[in-house]
Amino acid sequence: NLDCDFEEGLCSWLKVEGDGVGRAEWTLGGGTTKTTLPKPSMDHTLKKANNGSYLYFSNFMKSKGTKAHIISEAIISGFQATNCMDFWYIVAGDEGTKLRLLSTALENDARYWRSYKVMWEAENGKFDNWLHGKIALSDKTRVIFEASAGSGKSLGYVALDDIKVYANESCETLPKTLPGHVEVDRLLNCDFSDQSLCNWAFHPRVSSVRWSFGYKASPRTNIGPVPLPAGTKGTYIFASEATILENRGALVLTSP
Repeated sequence: NLDCDFEEGLCSWLKVEGDGVGRAEWTLGGGTTKTTLPKPSMDHTLKKANNGSYLYFSNFMKSKGTKAHIISEAIISGFQATNCMDFWYIVAGDEGTKLRLLSTALENDARYWRSYKVMWEAENGKFDNWLHGKIALSDKTRVIFEASAGSGKSLGYVALDDIKVYANESCETLPKTLPGHVEVDRLLNCDFSDQSLCNWAFHPRVSSVRWSFGYKASPRTNIGPVPLPAGTKGTYIFASEATILENRGALVLTSP
């Protein structure tokens, strides 16, 4: 059961402690939380200032690209109808602070967040304004709510509440301003900074296989792009012959 109002913890959802840098955690917030940081004035479930809980992520003291994940149980449908997920969220403040809903196949290592596929995302919302999100879920997957920090030029936060999953004949994506979610170039562009595959997905045939991230040619083999001029930042991904062979002959990136 993926339903959760966070009044008694995370329900069946689990925090993900995976590989990579820039990891953080979602925390439980609510009316009794003592903090001077921006936060919702009330949760969505009870709508009372001094009661109720929600999931919370602040960008305070976090570098750009820092991420926090919670992951669901396996989604295995016994019905012909569509699995539809409802949730309520706030994404407020700092530019670049985001909430994304991701998915991963059941056979993937859930800790390997670079294999996650982007299903939905939101950013640049208003403080204290709970918005309704909805999306259809694929069978035989797990889904992940990801909060990520933006530039840090101003304070911002992500809040999540009242997740509910049910079977329905159809499931319209909400908000309706998300047809296609974002522009194509925004979905596909990636400079591989912050050791991230952006919106691209990688599903290894062997769970231990990873793309490697680099910024200059290998000093041992001298294989790789020509080094960038001094002071210029840049990254790329690569795979050695041994890695390709380990993954049965190919490494494939899949677009969103």
